[in-house]
Amino acid sequence: MVVISIKSGQDNGFLYEASVQDKNEDLIAGLVDVWNMRIRLNMLVGGIRELAKYGPMKPKEDQGIDSIKEQYEGAAVEKSSTYNPDPSGVRTGNGPGIQLAETLERVCKDVEDVLSPNLVKQRVAISMEMLNDKLANCRGAVMMSYPMGLPAWDPVALCLEGEDGLDGTQASGTIYIYIYKVKITFILESSYCIDIEIYHYCM
Repeated sequence: MVVISIKSGQDNGFLYEASVQDKNEDLIAGLVDVWNMRIRLNMLVGGIRELAKYGPMKPKEDQGIDSIKEQYEGAAVEKSSTYNPDPSGVRTGNGPGIQLAETLERVCKDVEDVLSPNLVKQRVAISMEMLNDKLANCRGAVMMSYPMGLPAWDPVALCLEGEDGLDGTQASGTIYIYIYKVKITFILESSYCIDIEIYHYCM
């Protein structure tokens, strides 16, 4: 068994376990899957937290600060019992309520734990199974909070759909350039390690 350390900057990295018998293409494909899933989960955490505070995203044509739209445009703003106006005017303000918001926050913290660079210090490797489990928890918490579903344009809904849902986001340039200038360190059981640089690996 070989433990591979992937680093991108000082605070972004993870450990990955592989067999010495794995083919290079299988190893890189596995690393790419984990890399992309970590980006996807990181985007999802941010989106879920906004969802918990301010509810689903408005259609583009309806976006704007609610109080201004009411006062100057005569817009009828739907306000639920949990209404909390979004200061950016992007979301409806109709969050899921305190208890469900707390559930969403717990799920986000659980995801952050598995994305934390502290796992590298603790020498804990991550796998697609671990990441898929966190994704399933996010999906379940969102479905519980919004059983009727989210609008198709909401970033959380897009992110839950898969990597294709990240088109146009800041993460899309990273997720499709699979491993770009990322340092891979093979940590062997002996007293030395091998450093390898992979540049712009694309599927």
